[in-house]
Amino acid sequence: MQSRIGTWRFYHLSSLRWVLLAVGLAPAAVGVQATREQAANPNRIVVQLSHAAQPAKIVLHMLMGNISVHGHNGNEVIIEGAREHERERLVPEEARGMKRLSQPGDLSSEEDNNVVTIHEGFNGGNVDLQVPVGSGLSLKVTNGSVQVQGVVGEMDLESTNGGITLDQVGGSIVAHSLNGRISATVVRLDSKKPSSFSTLNGRIDLTLPADLHASLNMRSDQGDIYLDQGFDFKPLAAASGSARRSESDGMIKLKLDNSARGALNGGGVEISVRSFNGSILVHKGK
Repeated sequence: MQSRIGTWRFYHLSSLRWVLLAVGLAPAAVGVQATREQAANPNRIVVQLSHAAQPAKIVLHMLMGNISVHGHNGNEVIIEGAREHERERLVPEEARGMKRLSQPGDLSSEEDNNVVTIHEGFNGGNVDLQVPVGSGLSLKVTNGSVQVQGVVGEMDLESTNGGITLDQVGGSIVAHSLNGRISATVVRLDSKKPSSFSTLNGRIDLTLPADLHASLNMRSDQGDIYLDQGFDFKPLAAASGSARRSESDGMIKLKLDNSARGALNGGGVEISVRSFNGSILVHKGK
């Protein structure tokens, strides 16, 4: 009798477990399957957004490695971590040829209401992202560079030791590098939010749309400030200085007490451009 009761309890618990799986845990299992394609590539994660029609926000803060982001027309966030051969380059010289018993930290991610937080493994390495075009970005790296292409959204980008390269981007942009060059080609900016580009050691190359209405506040303590000809730029008469043409590239050199402030096409969105040790070049885009 006791054996039958034990058998019935086992059967009952097993049945209950299957019901719970079917009712409550099945969506989680589907989510895991949808977010990581482990069989094909353990370093590749595909994240489904909770609200596909709404903008996503991508958060990635890492110690070492380069971050590369490309905008695409899909509604998924695709994350690719460092390949095995990239990880092997990080193995100390004295450990080359030995079998590694401990496993490096894996790439992982969390999605909560369209906020995708990415966790990079302890050993570092490059991370490539494909994100919806209208995504917001919060990307920070200590030793490495940041590259963003084809994304129009709210961006907070930072690299301590490395450059920042932006191509065909827009929205509201805050890009800061402590030791590195900043290069940005902007297609449009959010007229309601200011943008800034700053570096302590490095040159800033900024390409702005020809018809952009902006108020520029530029400063270089140990460099010069150049502006493409053809811009409708009116300096603010607040400081003494000089403006002359540079014959080498046809740009106009502006120098007003290490700074240049003025209205572009009549003024508009606030844009701050600051380099302590490096020149600033503002190019005229299309």
